Amino acid sequence: MATINHRHYSIGKTRKFSVCFGKSKFGISNFFMIIHRALFIISCFLFCEGFLSKQSLDVMFVAILLLFVSNMIYAFLGFSKRLTYLLFLVSFFTFLMGRMTVDLFTKGIVTFNFSENINRHILLTLFISLVFLQFGFEGYELIAKNKVKNRSYSNVTYYKYVGRMQLYSLILFYLSAVCFGLENIEEWRFIQQNSYVASYYAYKSQIPRVIQIIGNMYNASFCVFLASYPSKKKCIVPMTVYIVLAVSILLTGARGGFVLNIAILVIYIFWRQYRDKEIWINRAFIVIGILMLPLLIAGLSYFVYIREGADVGEKTISAQFARFFRVAGRSVDIIGYGKKFRQDFPQRFYSLGEIVDYVLYSPILRFFSGSTKPIPYTVNYATDMHSYAHAITYLIDSNSYLTGHGKGSSYVAELYQDFGYIGIVIGNIIYGILLGSIYKADNENLIRNAILLISIHIVIYSPRGPMIYPLSHILNKTTVFVLVILWIGSKRIALNRINVKYFDKIYIKSS
Repeated sequence: MATINHRHYSIGKTRKFSVCFGKSKFGISNFFMIIHRALFIISCFLFCEGFLSKQSLDVMFVAILLLFVSNMIYAFLGFSKRLTYLLFLVSFFTFLMGRMTVDLFTKGIVTFNFSENINRHILLTLFISLVFLQFGFEGYELIAKNKVKNRSYSNVTYYKYVGRMQLYSLILFYLSAVCFGLENIEEWRFIQQNSYVASYYAYKSQIPRVIQIIGNMYNASFCVFLASYPSKKKCIVPMTVYIVLAVSILLTGARGGFVLNIAILVIYIFWRQYRDKEIWINRAFIVIGILMLPLLIAGLSYFVYIREGADVGEKTISAQFARFFRVAGRSVDIIGYGKKFRQDFPQRFYSLGEIVDYVLYSPILRFFSGSTKPIPYTVNYATDMHSYAHAITYLIDSNSYLTGHGKGSSYVAELYQDFGYIGIVIGNIIYGILLGSIYKADNENLIRNAILLISIHIVIYSPRGPMIYPLSHILNKTTVFVLVILWIGSKRIALNRINVKYFDKIYIKSS
């Protein structure tokens, strides 16, 4: 049996890196912090004045824009450690403020689709969300001031555990990546032969169920691998494979899945730079990425034409850039429709919907009750399930829903439906805490870190998705199985002669 010297092992080099407004003799950081506080106070005063005096809705929206800018400045002040918060704010703006902002700058006014009362409700929910999202995030930072614990690997048993976790999760990721890729290829071929919309209600995979289950493990196993803090060199190939999978998701028409996979990579890279003080991506690539962002956004807008053959209007980059925010920003209407049809919803507790339905339609309860789970895009599914996205779409346009179309959801709308404005307050504080917790993670509990990565991966989409998204993805049967089996394998299974050599070569000599 190979032996491991009792020496300290560190991950990567210690070259320092920072992408934020750092301290300087000119007090740049303090200057922008003053601007952040000033904008926050001004926006709160302006919104309250407009709301109470029933002034123009445009004035209230301008106050919300100022509040958004204030929060963005705070995120940029500590870019490397607040990137998750920043990306969530970008998502919030895209889905819930994008259309109104484009209208304000192109038409000079903000357009609404509802009555005065509902329009004011929409603006109030956005204002409350941004205020208490900031309170939750900044409050967590103030409370959790303890530094990240970077354990040095002097403990041989713990070092073996880390090595096994990296090795086993990487093997599972590669295996599941192949299976997931096959699923995407099959769905892509179906879309080519039929249509993108048909894939929602008519597509059924012919791939064996066991292959599908393994394929669904790719994201959880990848997050476990990342949570074990592999060196930059060890991450190159897995990250490349993950990007290829993201592209395969895009080929099936799912822009959101593509963006989320890219986002988690960006978050992780800057998390490691912040944690390890090591350069993972140089500033030149960051600048190039920022400059290419408008082109990417325009491309995602034009992708609708490729996906559905729909008319996207003028095909210039500037036109498609504006169109992207105008179309994506329609999600704010979900909040308005939620207010309009609030008394017509057939169920309760939509903000916990996926968990409630999981319990109600679990194999055990179905065995005793004899009930069957409804088929999506049917009347029974819209009325019996606790899915806000399905219920609201059915209430808005039942004919469109029954043909496979959907309007999406929003965590803001779900919280208001279940708990009113106080629910929006509490829900955004929880989200703020979650968004700040990733940078307080340490390497003493790799499973907990993996859970954080899995939840952060999906929470960014919550402005257009369910409130319970982060928790439901963690409690998913496949995710739980991956976490448990990797933990047991890493803790309990002894290294045999073959993987001892691999372990010594990869996880000791390269450290």
